[in-house]
Amino acid sequence: MNEIGTIRDDIYTLIIGAASFSASNTEKGRYAGQNIPKADLPKAVIYFEGTESEYMSIGATRTIEFDSTWRVDVFTTSESNADSLVEEIVNALNDRTLGGDTQDLTIAGLTYEFSTEGDADYIRASLQLNTNHKITKGD
Repeated sequence: MNEIGTIRDDIYTLIIGAASFSASNTEKGRYAGQNIPKADLPKAVIYFEGTESEYMSIGATRTIEFDSTWRVDVFTTSESNADSLVEEIVNALNDRTLGGDTQDLTIAGLTYEFSTEGDADYIRASLQLNTNHKITKGD
């Protein structure tokens, strides 16, 4: 499913285009450390949560539809910063087809979690995203 990697890259590119994010503070997978130093904030991490598939047609050529779930975690030091950063990401996700790589991208929810791990008190805002794409395979 190379499309999953492409969609992750698309989301990453849009996020690092947001004013407060760059390649140095945005990750395409799990954050390596358990403790987040203050110097690493703000930070965005893109997680692929999973996918469900359904065959839309069968035979010599088959079309498969994938509904995938993503999460973008934003780590920062205050609730107002988290609100602003999430808004930047939502605004950056203005191309709901991700350049034609998906049929649709939707924002499914937002949650907040507060932590005092490591040397920084931080807030994690988790933005849930759903994507839908189809592929056609031939025998």
